[in-house]
Amino acid sequence: MRERSFEIIPREHPRVRETFERIGSDIVVMEALGHSIRERNEYVFERLEKMERRALVEQGGFDIFRGLKKMAGDKIAGALGVQPGFLRDVISNFVAGLGIADLRAMFQPGACTKIVTKLGGAIQGALVDQLAKLLGLTPGSFITIAITEAIKSGFVESGPFVKMASKNICNLNISDTFKNFFKGKGEDKAQATAEVQAAAAGAAAGDAAAAAVPTAAPAAGAAVTPPPTT
Repeated sequence: MRERSFEIIPREHPRVRETFERIGSDIVVMEALGHSIRERNEYVFERLEKMERRALVEQGGFDIFRGLKKMAGDKIAGALGVQPGFLRDVISNFVAGLGIADLRAMFQPGACTKIVTKLGGAIQGALVDQLAKLLGLTPGSFITIAITEAIKSGFVESGPFVKMASKNICNLNISDTFKNFFKGKGEDKAQATAEVQAAAAGAAAGDAAAAAVPTAAPAAGAAVTPPPTT
C-alpha cells in the first residue's frame, strides 16, 4: 500500500499555516522588488526563529517544523544528487535534528561549512556502519579501522565532500518553498501573485519617482519663514 505523503504542516496547527502563507506573500513581494535569494532566505529564517521561540512555549516543545525540515532535507539531498534510499534517509534524519538557527546556517555562505561538516560526519558514520554490516567486519579490527579512516578523510572539513557539498547547499533558495503556501491555487494563485507583484512594482516606482523630484527652492526675493524656535 502506498504510504501517505508527509504533511509539511500538521492539520492541528492552522495558525502555523496562516503564518507560512503570510511569509509566502512577503517572499513574492520581495522577489518582485528585486531582493536577492540570500535576503529572502534571511527574512524567512528570522520569521521562523520567532515562531520557534513561541512554539516552545505554546506547543510544549512540539516540533511544528518537522514537515518543513523534511522538505529542506529532500532539497539538500537533491542538490547533492542523492536519490531516495539509505543516504537520503541519513540526510533527512540529520536535518530533522537541527534547530532553526542551525538550519538557517546551512543556507548562509559564511556559516554553512561548519554545518555541512557535521552533515558529512553523519554520512561518514552511517556509511561505515553500513559497510561493516555488509562486509561482516568485526568492530575494532584492523581492516575496520583502516576502512573507517579512509572514509573519514573524505568527509573532514578540508575534504572533498565538504568543499563540493558547500557549493551546492550554501546558496540554495529555501525561500521558494514558502511561495507554495501563498493563498490560492491554479489560476487564482497566479492572479493573486500577479496582483501582489504589480502592487510591489507600483510602490517601488512611486518611491523612485518621489526620490527623483527635486525640492522646490524659494523664488528670488521671496520671504523665507524661519523655523520656529524652542
